[in-house]
Amino acid sequence: MPPKKKGKKDDIEAKKKEEEEELSKAAAGGAAAEEAALVAAEEAAKKRSEDLTNSLIHMDNTTVVYNTHNVIVQKMIDKTREDLLWTQYMKCDGMPDPVCVRQMNTYLSLWQEDKKEVMADVIKKTEEVLPLMNTMERLLESPEEWEVPIPENQKTRSHRAKLAERQKIFDEMKRLQLTKLNRATYAILLDVSPIVDPENNVLQHYMESEIVQLGLWGNVVEKNMRVKGTEFENLGFSFELPKSLMGIRGAVRVMRVEYDHYSKRCPSNGIPPIHQDDVPTLLEKVQKRVSVAKEKAEKEAEERRAERERLEAEQRAAREAELERLRLLSQDKKGKGKGK
Repeated sequence: MPPKKKGKKDDIEAKKKEEEEELSKAAAGGAAAEEAALVAAEEAAKKRSEDLTNSLIHMDNTTVVYNTHNVIVQKMIDKTREDLLWTQYMKCDGMPDPVCVRQMNTYLSLWQEDKKEVMADVIKKTEEVLPLMNTMERLLESPEEWEVPIPENQKTRSHRAKLAERQKIFDEMKRLQLTKLNRATYAILLDVSPIVDPENNVLQHYMESEIVQLGLWGNVVEKNMRVKGTEFENLGFSFELPKSLMGIRGAVRVMRVEYDHYSKRCPSNGIPPIHQDDVPTLLEKVQKRVSVAKEKAEKEAEERRAERERLEAEQRAAREAELERLRLLSQDKKGKGKGK
């Protein structure tokens, strides 16, 4: 007996069943994909959290190392300062203590009263004064090398007055040292007969020491047009007079010194202001980085929690929609069955 042919009703039910199975598979696949995405997001968040924890540990270790080294460096600074003060105290060379303003004022007054204008004596005195000037310059630029910095004292009027007095003494020493050299040069020019060449009536004089090289050249007779210029071989300097200066009496001084207390007074030599990013200490920078990292970690944790809640809400909504659809299909079937 041949099998019975399926009716139209059976075909509709089979088609509906296939659609329901496809929807169930699609819903299950979407839920699985969302679950996989959630797991992947949690793994990535966990890795970021571990990296951040390691970074915080490294920062804490760096802070400990910095504090330890800071203590060691401070001890070295204190030891260097003590050695420097002890060396200055044990010199016993009759020179004033650069730290003592009173002694420096006394020394400066005695130097001002010294009327010696012989170049050899002035150069000798310059050799004596230069170490003091160098020390004064260091003391002005880095006072912590000589004195223990006490924040409370640094804000007092007496401390500011002491710094201003030191700067005044240093500036006066620079001015006086150059004035002494100028006056000694002038003293040479007052009597040039020992250094004038009688053949061409030209003076030419050269002298040197460890710190100063001095060359003098001049025309002592008017309308001497043969005199055009000269060359100081030891100084590596030569010049030729312009036509407007030829034939007149005059002198040229060429001086080279092995020190420089003047460049820092030039306006273009000023140190630019410190940028705000460079003001905090290393410890403050580390603490700021730790604070920023903690804020970032808290923000990422909050974002992960919100993302997890969103995925869970979408999954619940998808499951509820699927259940509602299946419930409606079931009711539809029951209604059609009762109608037949």
